Amino acid sequence: MHEIATAAGVGKGTVFRRFGDRTALIAAVLTLAANSGRPPETGDAPGTR
Repeated sequence: MHEIATAAGVGKGTVFRRFGDRTALIAAVLTLAANSGRPPETGDAPGTR
């Protein structure tokens, strides 16, 4: 949660207030990814699989 909050430029408490817990945060991320119309970002360089 700390890394996510830091990347978002907010405090950890803000992330917890918005999502409640880690499960809700993960669900929101997965929902956003599923509705984006793009494949999920894996962090792998193209052509390395």
